[in-house]
Amino acid sequence: MKLMIFDMDGLMFDTEALGFRAYEECGKERGLATDFPFYLKLIGLDERDTCKAYRQRYGENFDAEAFYAAVGQRINDIADKEGIPIKPGLLPLLDVLDQKGIRKIIASSSNADSIQKYLDRCRLGGRFDGTISSQEVKRGKPFPEIFLEGCRKMGVDPEDALVLEDSPAGIEAAFSGNIPVIAIPDLREIPPEIRDKCLFVGETLADVIPFLP
Repeated sequence: MKLMIFDMDGLMFDTEALGFRAYEECGKERGLATDFPFYLKLIGLDERDTCKAYRQRYGENFDAEAFYAAVGQRINDIADKEGIPIKPGLLPLLDVLDQKGIRKIIASSSNADSIQKYLDRCRLGGRFDGTISSQEVKRGKPFPEIFLEGCRKMGVDPEDALVLEDSPAGIEAAFSGNIPVIAIPDLREIPPEIRDKCLFVGETLADVIPFLP
């Protein structure tokens, strides 16, 4: 293995619960019905597909992009005030990857600005060899483009990479791109048929360490 590809939200940082809080607060301010099961369906989707889901729920004339931006700003406001918890096992895993000389890249459905803000807040900017956001590909997860572009960017064949994901959409993306994937679930349960596409399903990122060469 020459490259490890990290998802970000819900895998590296405990942001999924934060995202629901922001979605719920912004929705209530606008008189929108919000619920947790609907939010779970959004996990792993990029802006385009999230806005599509908003319009399906709230009507075709709903200003989904404005609501998406408002939720994103609320997440940033909360994170600035309260911080962002790092998920268990991330730092030990990064240390072992450094020791073994395995490169690391983040491939996230978040936009490039959000990725950088999270890294800066947690002082992890220098721990990765690159990032790639949903803005750099035409189709987000569950399509494999973001992971394949990450491999291309790093000059690594897909079979020599390993994806770490927490969402079913991300697992599907890695699997369809023929990239091995390990799942560390967060808020959203991974159905059995999706779990079968994983090399392994762990509890924390520290569980990935035994799989390293």
